[in-house]
This record gives sequence, C-alpha cells and structure tokens, in this order.
Amino acid sequence: MFKLFSGKTFYLFIIVFVASQIIFPLSNNVYISNLINIFLLIYFSSYLIIKKEIKLSYNYIILAYGVFVLLAYMSFFWTDYMEDSQIISFSLLVILIDLILIYNLIRKFNISESVLYGVVIGNIPNLLIALGIFSYDTGYKYSMVRFVGTAANPNITAIFLLFSLFSSLMLLANIKNSFVKAILSMNLVLTIYTIALTVSKKGILFGVFMILAYYSRYFFTKKFLIVIVSTLALVVMLWGIIKDSAFTDQKFDLIIKRFDEFVYVVSSGNTAGTSTGYRLKFISIGEDLIGDKPLLGYGVGSFSEVSGTGEYAHNNFIEVAVGLGIIGFFIYYSIYFVLFYKLYFCKNKEKYLVVIFVFILLLMDAALVSYSLKLLLIMLLYCYWFVDQHCEGKKCKVK
Repeated sequence: MFKLFSGKTFYLFIIVFVASQIIFPLSNNVYISNLINIFLLIYFSSYLIIKKEIKLSYNYIILAYGVFVLLAYMSFFWTDYMEDSQIISFSLLVILIDLILIYNLIRKFNISESVLYGVVIGNIPNLLIALGIFSYDTGYKYSMVRFVGTAANPNITAIFLLFSLFSSLMLLANIKNSFVKAILSMNLVLTIYTIALTVSKKGILFGVFMILAYYSRYFFTKKFLIVIVSTLALVVMLWGIIKDSAFTDQKFDLIIKRFDEFVYVVSSGNTAGTSTGYRLKFISIGEDLIGDKPLLGYGVGSFSEVSGTGEYAHNNFIEVAVGLGIIGFFIYYSIYFVLFYKLYFCKNKEKYLVVIFVFILLLMDAALVSYSLKLLLIMLLYCYWFVDQHCEGKKCKVK
C-alpha cells in the first residue's frame, strides 16, 4: 500500500497531469487531459480515505481564487447571459479543485519540482514539431505561416513555451546532475527558437527578457562566460540542424514586420489596421461597459455577449472587470499583489527569477484572458509554494 501511494508515484502523476495540459488542450483531444485529471483526483482521494487524512490545506491563492469562483457563481443572480456564465463558472470550479489537489500533493510529499518537469516535458512535442522531427495534425487548418504547436494557436503556444523557459531556469538553479543540466540548457535554446517560430511579439520579447534578466547578475563572472560559451555552442549546433528547415525567410520577415508594426504604433499612435488597434478597440468598449456596471459587472464570461463583438476581450483586466466588476477585479488581482508582497521578504537567491516571471504574467494580461487558463494558475500556485518555503518574518505570512 505504501508503494502504491508513494511520493514518487504522485510525483510521476503530477508530471503527466501538467504535461497533458500542454499536449492535449484542444476540443478534439482535451478528453485525454480530462481523464488524467479525473484519475489523479480519484487516486488522491483514495489515498486520503485509506490514510484517514481528510483535512486539506490551502494557501492564499487557493483562498482568493475560491472567493473569485464563489463570486462567479453568485453572478448568476444578476447576469442576463446565464449560459455563458454557467460554462465559465464550471471551468473555474474545476481549476480551483485542481489547485487544491496540486497544492496538497506538493505540500504533503514535497514534490514541487514535478510541476516544473511537467511543463518542460509537456513542451517537448512542440520542440520536435518545430524541428520537423515530429509531425502533428491538430485538426485545425490555418492559412498563417506562424507556428501553432499543440495548442493550435501561436500565442497560447508561445505562453506555454515561456512557462518552459521559467521552469528550465528554476531547475537549472537547483539541479546537480550534469547530464540533466545539459538537457535543460539545450531546452532553453530550442524553446527560444520555437517561440520565434510562433512570431508572437510578447513571446519573443518576454522570453529574451526573462533569460537576459536572469543571467545579468552573472555579468563579468566565470559562470557567465561558461553560460555564453555553452549557449553559442548550442546555437551553432541548432543552426546546423534547422538552417534548411522550418525557420524560413518568410517567418523571419514576418517577425520583422510585426515588430516594425509595433514600433510604428508606439511612435505614431496610429493603430488602424493593426493587431494592437484591434485590442485597443476592446479596451475602449470594456471601459464603457465597466462605467455602466462598475461594482459587480454583467456576470462572469459575459463580455462577448454584452459587448456585441461575439469575442472575448483579449485583455484579462477588462474581461474580469466587465464580468465581475471592481470587486471581482480586486479579488482576482490580490493574488498578484500578495505574491509580490511575500516576494519582498523572500531570501532565496532565485526569487529574482520568480519576480521576473510573475511580472511577465501580469504584463501579459493586457493581451490575454488568463483567469480561466489552468496551467497559468498552476504556475502561480508553484510561485506561492516557492515563496512560502523561503519567506522570512511574520510580515510575509499572509494566509
């Protein structure tokens, strides 16, 4: 019985569960990740019943997200868009259950690294597809030349790859095995390459920023020289593999075009016909809607209907504030505020990477609806776990 419910077993299952969120996120294959999710939940429940350990633990992100989910269900009383609110509320409840599940597992067995390994392993198919080693048909057809990956969406795939960058850097900081370090280092280079194939502005900018910001503390040191030499060697090897493959001139030109467009918008203020202008339109609509119902909003997940656009807001700040008002907005973003507060008192040397990562997640909310993105919440849960392990002083003990 002990072996059946050992920490190593749960470690493996968390890796599989987290990886499945990246490999099977689509409507035509999500049933696989759902089955894995259900199995893990039943497996852990069986463990609790057999061990007679019914009491579950929680931390601030679980508490705040739980209140947020409760508010989402309460919005049924005032929304005019019940069907949309019911669907999204159920999704949020599932995420809350998974957060409780993952938190109690990593707390009970001290297996937080399994989350990071799950992200890295889950992104391996994207790297293999990008290198042309593995062919994968998502069932979705696109005219775009951007790399869409297992998510069948270049922007979501780029976000998954950013998670992999963070996970690899966190693991590299603590792993002693030279072989594993070499694999993780190669993963960094391949991940940046694959992000470039997505032609995602935020993916490229934040990915490069994360790596440069992290390694900047090693400038003019022996370790930095080793990192530079190793990275150059990996880049040369990678170039030898892909120079005649997926990274075509067409993709390179598209990257230049998108960043030229971004610079033009910033410098001129003219957003007509650009993706930035498209998103700014939703912000403008959202601001008007928030002004009409500022306190509790129109009901969770209602933006697409109430705005008349038939689309989500492409901005988490607007999506949350329109759906659940200022109250819902502050409940949700207290997750970030409290995490930054706790990070201030964190003494671990890797806290700077966590700060960078959480800051990037917050910035991405300006172009992403994230409150229902399960893997992002799991990454935030890991950050809370990390900071709680290295937080010193009574002031940082926010329950």
